[in-house]
Order: sequence, then structure tokens, then C-alpha cells
Amino acid sequence: SMPEEMPQTGFGGASNDSSMMVWLSGLAAAALAGLFVFRRKTNQDQA
Repeated sequence: SMPEEMPQTGFGGASNDSSMMVWLSGLAAAALAGLFVFRRKTNQDQA
């Protein structure tokens, strides 16, 4: 039989914050990489 409530298996506040930081830093890295590629492409078009 299935339990009525899901068990509380960790994933408290601290791990929630660290996973958010991982997502934010990954998003920032992707944005910087995209900006770098975009600027490099526009510089090649001008030359």
C-alpha cells in the first residue's frame, strides 16, 4: 500500500540554498559564454 504522505528524507534549507547557488552560477556561466561567442562573432564580421 502507498503511504499517504511522502517521508521527509533530508533536502533541508541548507541543501536547497546550495542547489540554488549551483543553478545561478551555471546560468551566469552560460550567459558569459554566450556573450563571449556573440562578441567574437560580431568582431569577425567587422574585420
